[in-house]
Amino acid sequence: MKTLFIISIITFFVNHHSTACLNFKSLTEVDSSLILKSNKLVEEGDKSFYMNHNLSAKVYYTEAVKYDSLNIKAYVGLARVRSEAGDYKNAVILYTKAIILDSLNDVFFVERGFYNWSAKNFSAAYKDFSKAIELNPMNSEAYFHRGLLNHKLLKFDECCEDMYKSQELGGDVQQEEINRFCKTK
Repeated sequence: MKTLFIISIITFFVNHHSTACLNFKSLTEVDSSLILKSNKLVEEGDKSFYMNHNLSAKVYYTEAVKYDSLNIKAYVGLARVRSEAGDYKNAVILYTKAIILDSLNDVFFVERGFYNWSAKNFSAAYKDFSKAIELNPMNSEAYFHRGLLNHKLLKFDECCEDMYKSQELGGDVQQEEINRFCKTK
């Protein structure tokens, strides 16, 4: 009787385990096809965006998110479309979603900082530029934008430090800009 019971348990496990494996395989195949579809939509969105067809780009990016809610490039694309429309508040929200998915990408913090600045959220912009620098101390663009923001916030010494650091790192800071914002060091 014990032997029959053990055989029944083993048979049950084998039957259900193989079914579960088949279901898992089907699920991953479906997931990968959705991810591929989402990536193709992002590519089409990028093409539309760079041809200044922002409405089409928005549709492609939105569809991409529907197929794959973890598609960072779709959120970044949507943020850029929103910013082109002057909707910086929603651009910030969309970049925040991208940052949640990849919190180590310093470029995302620079971009969100720029959108925060455009939305007149100066404190948030400052934090974003500083976070980008924390993540990548070689990010000359983050230093440059934080320097400009420091100037706007009347923090002239910090402005100059950031401008010089950006230039030192090979950023696009022109000497005329440094001369305009800073006293000669």
